[in-house]
Amino acid sequence: MEQAAPDCGISYLDSRIGSDKQSRGAFGRKEVAVLRQNVHYPHREKVLLFLASMDVMLTHTILNLGGVEANPLAARVFEQGGTFGMSIYKFALLTLFVVILEYIGSKHFESGRKLASAGIAISLFPVVVGLMTLPWVVCIAMQS
Repeated sequence: MEQAAPDCGISYLDSRIGSDKQSRGAFGRKEVAVLRQNVHYPHREKVLLFLASMDVMLTHTILNLGGVEANPLAARVFEQGGTFGMSIYKFALLTLFVVILEYIGSKHFESGRKLASAGIAISLFPVVVGLMTLPWVVCIAMQS
């Protein structure tokens, strides 16, 4: 038996938008409410965002101290675009993952929950490795 998605009370747009789906924005322009659904996994998505941010910050720090990026595609992105390019790359992947996650969650809530948990586990790996590597990279950089 399929489990229904709980109402988490978090929506993409806040409740200030009127029932006619249009309201005045900060500059007097009309805003149209496009997305009115609740997200299925708000807490897991916050954790994914936090881990992606930690990954970018640790990668930036380690690379600037003389470390090497282990992921060849990410290394190429960093060579071409620097930290800004790396951030865009990382958050584009995160956005794609969340869109797929929400789509799967709308069809099969439990499958989406398992996918979100797997995404967290996978995202946790480079953060843990980065935190473990950082002291050695700092030590080597100070000796140079």
